[in-house]
Amino acid sequence: MLRFGVFNLIAGVLQLTVPSYGLRLVRRFGSQRVGWFLVIAFGSLALVHLAQPIGSSSVGLASNQNLVYVLASALLLIGMGHLETLFSDRSAAKFKDENLQSWFKLQLESMHRSQAEMQQDIARREEVQKALHESEEHYRFLFTENPVPMLIVDPRSLRFLAANKAALRQYGFALEEFMELKLQDLVTPNRQAAFLRDVVKPCSAEDVRGCWEHRRKDQTLLHVEITAMDLRHGNSPARLLVMKDFTATRQHQLESRQAVKMETIGRVAVGAAHHFNNILTTIDGHASLLLRESNDARITEQLGHISAGANRAAALTRQLLAAGGRLILNQSQTSLNELLRNIIPMLRRLVGERIILQESLFSNLPPIQADAQALKHLMVNLVLNARDAIQGCGTITITTSTVRIEQGRTDRTGRAGEFVRLSIYDTGCGMTPEVQAQVFEPFFSTRENGNGMGLGLASVYGLVKQHSGWIEFTSNPGCGTEFRIFFPPSASATSPDKDVPLATRKKIVLLVEPHDRSRDLARYILSRRGYHVVEADRASTAMVLWESGASAADLLLTDWALTDEFSGAALADRLCKQKPSLKVIYTSDCNASSEGQDHAQAALQAFQFVPKPFTADRLLQGVEAALAPALGRKHGDTAFLTATI
Repeated sequence: MLRFGVFNLIAGVLQLTVPSYGLRLVRRFGSQRVGWFLVIAFGSLALVHLAQPIGSSSVGLASNQNLVYVLASALLLIGMGHLETLFSDRSAAKFKDENLQSWFKLQLESMHRSQAEMQQDIARREEVQKALHESEEHYRFLFTENPVPMLIVDPRSLRFLAANKAALRQYGFALEEFMELKLQDLVTPNRQAAFLRDVVKPCSAEDVRGCWEHRRKDQTLLHVEITAMDLRHGNSPARLLVMKDFTATRQHQLESRQAVKMETIGRVAVGAAHHFNNILTTIDGHASLLLRESNDARITEQLGHISAGANRAAALTRQLLAAGGRLILNQSQTSLNELLRNIIPMLRRLVGERIILQESLFSNLPPIQADAQALKHLMVNLVLNARDAIQGCGTITITTSTVRIEQGRTDRTGRAGEFVRLSIYDTGCGMTPEVQAQVFEPFFSTRENGNGMGLGLASVYGLVKQHSGWIEFTSNPGCGTEFRIFFPPSASATSPDKDVPLATRKKIVLLVEPHDRSRDLARYILSRRGYHVVEADRASTAMVLWESGASAADLLLTDWALTDEFSGAALADRLCKQKPSLKVIYTSDCNASSEGQDHAQAALQAFQFVPKPFTADRLLQGVEAALAPALGRKHGDTAFLTATI
């Protein structure tokens, strides 16, 4: 009975445990997951309990039935335990799976963000690389195409690392040729040592390295101003050199200084020649008069020396005036070729037999407006200069041609148009740069022992300038020299007048001369020839005499530059307005203003000028030519109006 009671107790406890455990499973896992098992468990217990009344009468059967309760309850509990373990494992696995999925999702989102950031970074890098490439191309373009010549050199070896197109054009090299050179190859030999000392100096910032003389590929010189700055070229130190060409600026400065110098010389020549020629006029005039009256051979010889010396001094004065560009010229339409054909035989005698003088004259050369005697002087000086440059045998070539100078050409004048060019080339010793810098300076001569006055090329320069032209030259030591002169062609093509017979008429001459000695000489010469002379020392006196009866004068002989309230030209204008038939002759040595020179040139065209110092014959020829009934230009030109230089 005791054993039966224990089984009943165990069976009851187990049966009570099953529902509570089932409820626990329901709360933990839900009825949908464990409900089917609980239905089966509780159904089984119900069937066991339904079968109990059938076997309750038998003690043995009741005992077995309790055992069934115990076993069934135990099995149910074991099953529910396994079920709980199964679902717990499933829940844990699900939770773990959910955690893994969340982690993978977070990692995926992180990867997506990282990928997006990476793509953005790649895009930014591509943009930066593109910008750097564009910037590099831009700066390479700025360097290569920059109009200012620039070089990059290795400061240690002085070899070129890069050169832009402007530098290649400036020096005349191809890029491959340029990269084979060193920096010192561009410098003239006499400046290389100083240039190399200057180049090695470091320059962390922009540094102006001064002006240097460089050579192009064709060995012509140019002057450059160098600005240097150190930088990195690749992984190596380098130096940027900006090579600014200021050859034209320097040439302009030299020409400006030369023009100022020549202007100063011209002003000095005007003042000196004005007084000097008046003295020479008196000396030569009186010497000429004494020569006519002297019967003593010894005195005649001495007077001849005096007259010759005065003429040489006058020629020297005219050379000085020509060097200063102040000589009054008798310009007319002139054939340069015809003039050269006339003087070439004389030039051949000057150069001698060892030097060949050859000419090449352009057949259709247009005429120029020029003074023939001035052109002869110009040619003689250039040919003699070429002769002196030739040591031993050689050749002098005279060439004429027409050239067209385009607008924008960098020459001495900057003018454009058609020009007549005269070239004189010799195969002589050439000129050094030092000589070239002073070649046109007055009183500069390369002859030793004072054998040259140094006025030859200076007078050539001044005469060319007075003819509205310019002169250029090319010379290298040992390679000869070529002078090129450019003249503007004559604007008109009128032919010279025919010869007209000279007629002498004794008339009344109103003489206005501020210098007593010159006035006395002119009065003496004219009076001896039979002219009636009314003399005055200034314009105001002449006007008074004119109103007092001198208006009957047939000719006014006046100095060009009077020291009165108005000039000789103004006096002539006033008197000619009152008497249009009045003839006028000007006498002068030089003029002081450009306006005066314009009037003087007009007077020359009308045969109204007798240069000082004048002789008796020259003055009388001028007066007679002015008073002749008909006056021809050619006759006046050949008779007395040529201003010999």
